[in-house]
Amino acid sequence: MDENIIKSFVRKINEKNTRLNILYDDCTESPREWSNVTKMLLFHKKYCFPNESQFSTDNYSSWEELKKAITKKWKPAYIAPVFMLDHSGLVFNIESFGGYNGRFDSGQIGFIVIRKREAKPYKNKTELEKIARNELNTYNCYINGEVFGYELRENDEYIDGCSGFYDCSDMIDYVPDEFTDDINHIWE
Repeated sequence: MDENIIKSFVRKINEKNTRLNILYDDCTESPREWSNVTKMLLFHKKYCFPNESQFSTDNYSSWEELKKAITKKWKPAYIAPVFMLDHSGLVFNIESFGGYNGRFDSGQIGFIVIRKREAKPYKNKTELEKIARNELNTYNCYINGEVFGYELRENDEYIDGCSGFYDCSDMIDYVPDEFTDDINHIWE
C-alpha cells in the first residue's frame, strides 16, 4: 500500500507518535453505481463512459436531433450538453472548453439529464444545474483516479482507516483533530 501514499504526517497523540497516511483509493466503485439524481448519456468511440439510457448516437445525425428525441421521450426538467477535454487527463463540463487546448482536444460527448420525477424535491433550475455539476465533478474525480483514503498508524501498526473520499477535506470529520490543519493544507 505504500506506493499509494500521497502525503504522510506525524503527530504526538496520547504520548504516541501517530502517523496519518493520505492514500489514493484504487478500489473505489463508480459513482454512477450510486443512487444519482442525474442520468448521463455519454458517447465516445475510444472510451467506455456511462450511457444510462437506450439512446444511441447511431440513430441521430446531430446532437440537436438527439436532444430533441431525449426531450420528447423523457420530458426532462433539466438537460445540458456534456463536453470533454482530453489532454493529459479527462475533464468533463456542461460548458464547452475554450483556450488553445479546447479548440483541438475537446468536444461534446453527450448530455446530462434530470427527469421530472427526480427533480421534484428541488426548487428551481439553479439547484438542478448545481446537482448536475456536482455529479459530473464526482465522475471527473473517479475517472481520473482522484479518490482518496487515509490510514492511521502507531509505531507502524495499523489502527484505523477509511477510503472513498472525493475531496481530502471530507476526511476532517474522521481523523484526529491534530491532523485538521495538515488536511486543510494538503496540496500546498
